[in-house]
Amino acid sequence: MLFDPRIESIRPLPRRPHWVRLVLSDGCTLDLHESRCVKLHLRHGRTLDDDALAAARDAAEIDALKHRALRLLTRRAHARLELRNKLVPHAADPRHLDAALDELERDGLVNDQAFATRLFESETSRGPARAGIARAKLERAGIDPGSVAAAADAHAIDPLAEAVALVRQRLRPADRADPHKAAARLFRLLASRGFDEDTARSALESVLGTIEHDQTD
Repeated sequence: MLFDPRIESIRPLPRRPHWVRLVLSDGCTLDLHESRCVKLHLRHGRTLDDDALAAARDAAEIDALKHRALRLLTRRAHARLELRNKLVPHAADPRHLDAALDELERDGLVNDQAFATRLFESETSRGPARAGIARAKLERAGIDPGSVAAAADAHAIDPLAEAVALVRQRLRPADRADPHKAAARLFRLLASRGFDEDTARSALESVLGTIEHDQTD
């Protein structure tokens, strides 16, 4: 290039708040977040040498990838690897993609440990058998084994205690009159929540056995 390009104008980008478009004297344009302009000291009238121009172009690529990532993150949380896989087709340079993900991670918008914790909370709230499903989902999402183990340990439950609590919660006043019918109904409930047969039977005996004992007295 015979002459270094100069920034001819910096214009707000329509329909994208806090973004601007740099128009250069060579006719090229660069779209960036306005905070990036401040960081790189990009201002109207500045002449960009090779290093400054390269930095501005890199920043534009990184910001474009972050913008795509944020649109995905507004729909649901993503693990870093699954987010990366979705952005790969839009990244001309892997360095830009890694830089974008690093920035999102520093801002707390991508956090594999938090992702694992939330998924375990969601799954185990539906029954103890869902812990295995949570592990499988996290492995598919590329979460490292250490983070998966930490999330599992934080949400470890006593299946029998959970089953007993559920049975007590779902007992009806009429169940005292017919414990056997109640046992069949509650067994189906426990099975639907992922409790194994032995745990379900132990929970039912623990609770309904007390009812039968009361009736005998």
